[in-house]
Amino acid sequence: MDFIAIVGLLVAVIGLFGFVLAAKKKPKLSISVEPNAPGSQKNNYGRSECNWLHVIVKNESLTDSTCLFDRKIVSRFGDRDNATECSAWITFYDEKFSPIFEHPMEGRWSDTESSNIDLSNGQLPKGLPEKVIIPPGTLPKPTRLDIAVRNKDKDECYG
Repeated sequence: MDFIAIVGLLVAVIGLFGFVLAAKKKPKLSISVEPNAPGSQKNNYGRSECNWLHVIVKNESLTDSTCLFDRKIVSRFGDRDNATECSAWITFYDEKFSPIFEHPMEGRWSDTESSNIDLSNGQLPKGLPEKVIIPPGTLPKPTRLDIAVRNKDKDECYG
């Protein structure tokens, strides 16, 4: 092999490694229902208790991986990138998987400024879509998305 072929092969290997590294560092979001949702207590206004349905949105960490290559990437190049400017839309479906409402509902992140709400009128407030940053892993705390709330004194729930 001549010198130019060796340099070309080396550049190709470095380029392939850069491509794999960039793919591994991209945010990878997963969604799961929170089994024991916090917030099933008196709200901030001292009014009756409410039950919340939350989902956890997680940016999967490379440190949680069982792959040795992923753990080596973390030790040398850091974990996945933050998922930035995250917003959510929620659609409710019936048992035939047909949408119940014509338009999706804007998602509301549990740990944002608008999380202190007054449910005395039986309605969740509307506002501008919220955006959050989701770092890799679950530290310092998981990122929760509110789906529905039901006042324990009422039969109906609100999304």
